[in-house]
Amino acid sequence: MGKSGHSAESRRFLAVIADVQGSRDIPDRAAFQRRLLRTLKRLNRRFRGERLPADFRVTAGDEFQGLLTNPADLVDVTAELADELHPVRLVFGAGWGHLATDLVADVAALDGPCFHAARRSVSEAARRGRWVQVEGFGDVEDEAVSAFFLLIGALREGWTATQTKYARAARGRLQKDVAEQFGVSPSVISESLKSARFDAVATGERALRRLMAQFAGMAESARASAE
Repeated sequence: MGKSGHSAESRRFLAVIADVQGSRDIPDRAAFQRRLLRTLKRLNRRFRGERLPADFRVTAGDEFQGLLTNPADLVDVTAELADELHPVRLVFGAGWGHLATDLVADVAALDGPCFHAARRSVSEAARRGRWVQVEGFGDVEDEAVSAFFLLIGALREGWTATQTKYARAARGRLQKDVAEQFGVSPSVISESLKSARFDAVATGERALRRLMAQFAGMAESARASAE
């Protein structure tokens, strides 16, 4: 399916709405805005196509939105934004469901149950002080996925700028390569990541990706059966 002019009533999508917390207290808001836009641009390049039918973009003040086809990608989206924008806190709401509008490239022009669920979720996340809240997979599933994110967020919460920098570089790479990149000994990287509980975070992320990928598979199977 292309990005414009096609009805998406039979498909399910993951609408993502994120809000920057305490934006008025950020010392240099202009610099932060530039970092945010650079990160969104990089995410759009990474996922553009079938995985991201509507790009991430700032839609209002301190809020940005996007639309994913595979819920598993939410894990990488939230992790990359949290890594890149540390220590500024973000909250995310994600809603799994249908669109009520045609699927077009401009996320601001989209609406439907998935966006309504995402809106409720981001409000709930902000109210409860959570990192990520989801809705639309089922009561038990929503609770499990949101709890996964809550636990990962709790581990990440105490990360220093240095730990975040090393963790970001260590994703999918050997620690000795990270050490070489930053000109430090491998033991420095190892101790920093150990203190940050990075192995537990990475393990949780892998499990969460596998869990959330199943929702896309089940939705596609149900859609095929209906046709």
